[in-house]
Amino acid sequence: MKRIINLLIVTSILLTSCSTVEFKEIIPKKGKKLTNFPKELIGKYTNIQNKDTLTINQTDFQYGEKETLFHLTGKLSDKKTVLKKTNNFYILNIKIDNDKNWGIIPFKYENDKIYVYYLILDTETKDKKEAEKYKKEKLERLNLITNVELIKDTTNQVEDYLINPTDKEMAEILSNDFFVKIIEFKRLK
Repeated sequence: MKRIINLLIVTSILLTSCSTVEFKEIIPKKGKKLTNFPKELIGKYTNIQNKDTLTINQTDFQYGEKETLFHLTGKLSDKKTVLKKTNNFYILNIKIDNDKNWGIIPFKYENDKIYVYYLILDTETKDKKEAEKYKKEKLERLNLITNVELIKDTTNQVEDYLINPTDKEMAEILSNDFFVKIIEFKRLK
């Protein structure tokens, strides 16, 4: 798969999302980069949908088992993984392989649970016209908030989308229905 960040998403939404929104810069742009995960987050969690394990240590995380396809790791000490906080969200920024753009994973921590969100442009339907209409409307709404650039493949087909929202625009995107909760992790005791 082209992007490691999609591994996390694929396990959770079972291949329903085929359009990725990438970010030109780390989100949020302002604010302090966290060099450690907050103490409240450190621990071991289980994905309630598929029972995969998420382990968060002081400066790194691991999701899934190394032997499996759905494995994601990151260290806050490298330049490819950046954690920031904005309002109620932590934003995990992950540099996309062989690319200059970023994938982001917003998440919330509440009552020993981590809720992971993802910017979804697609809808679960077998009706192609309905799916295209849904995506077009969502892209138009997103484009009203921030400029959306098209990323095309070698055959000139739209492969993904690129945005560079200001912090104010990102707050607006987060507060609308662009991001959908895709995973719930429960802390293991």
